[in-house]
Amino acid sequence: MSSSYTSLLGLILPTTGELGGTWGDAVNNSLTSLLDTAVAGTTTISTDGDVTLTTTTGAANTARQAVLLCSGARTAIRTITAPAQSKVYVVINSTTGGYSVKLVGTGPTTGVSIGSGESAVIAWNGSDFIKIGNYNGGGVFTSLTDTALTSGRVTYATTGGLLTDSSNLTFDGTTLSTNTLNLTTALGIAYGGTNSTATPTAGGVSYGTGTAIAYSTAGTSGQPLLSNGSSAPSFGTLGVAWGGTGQTTYTDGQLLIGNSTGNTLTKATLTAGTGITITNGSGAITIAATGGGGSGTVTSVAQTFTGGLISVSGSPVTTSGTLALYSCRNIWRHPIFFWSINLGLVSRIDCKRLDDWWRSWGCAFYHYNRHRSSNCFGS
Repeated sequence: MSSSYTSLLGLILPTTGELGGTWGDAVNNSLTSLLDTAVAGTTTISTDGDVTLTTTTGAANTARQAVLLCSGARTAIRTITAPAQSKVYVVINSTTGGYSVKLVGTGPTTGVSIGSGESAVIAWNGSDFIKIGNYNGGGVFTSLTDTALTSGRVTYATTGGLLTDSSNLTFDGTTLSTNTLNLTTALGIAYGGTNSTATPTAGGVSYGTGTAIAYSTAGTSGQPLLSNGSSAPSFGTLGVAWGGTGQTTYTDGQLLIGNSTGNTLTKATLTAGTGITITNGSGAITIAATGGGGSGTVTSVAQTFTGGLISVSGSPVTTSGTLALYSCRNIWRHPIFFWSINLGLVSRIDCKRLDDWWRSWGCAFYHYNRHRSSNCFGS
């Protein structure tokens, strides 16, 4: 009876009593050598195309090798087809071009992808090839536990690529919390940031530049914030055009006077005229008269008339009293007195006495001589 072969690796199975005198060659060539390549052999695949691994019994082939080394340039994702049976492969993707290689079982099966630069351990799970371990690449795992990590903390890689975590950065599946957030580049406006790395100025204000948030310089205490259009705002003095004065300091007694030149307010003090003094104080202006005039107490008031037709009674008034004025209205009715006064023959007339006399006697005498009547009617 002739020899048979194993179903997976195709290794020789000599029959008892067979191979007399030739068994050494059969064992060396169809067992030991093939077993050596199955455990540690490498198949190099450099073709920029799909490849199907060869299968034989009792002879060397590419499907039996332990390692599949993919090298050379690739212009697309390439597929390696292996026997759809139990086997473990180490697949190394050292190709250039940035493409993955894919290992599938005959059929074909769905298979598994090995990324550019990745090395992975691939095994048959009964229906397809799966990735059970990798280096410098991705893998699909249903469960992965690191007992050195704390629940709720975000992991990060330390020196050497070891994973660790920190209480300063936590995530509960909904909210990400951090004690300090340091960004290597400015967070954009669209994401709630300032798009700026500028340090805020103490006392300054933030403003938009159109692309980022910037900060103005600080003003002095009490200064208003002024707009400069599309430029940075600044602190300063509010001008007249915006309801201000345009002034920052004053001296005692200064007033603001409208000035049509430049539409401004000019500071000025009052100028004293003749007989006037002006005293400028803190928040006050005192105006006083000097020399004659001014205030005082009147101790006596007197009035006289010389050579006229009006006389005064009660003059002078020193404390209280009344000045009485009398007009010689009846003097005109007697031509003797009229002409005496107008010719200057009488320098001073006591109008009251003359009036009283005229009422008593003069009028009657005048009318009697002229009209032989005494009709004066008290006038």
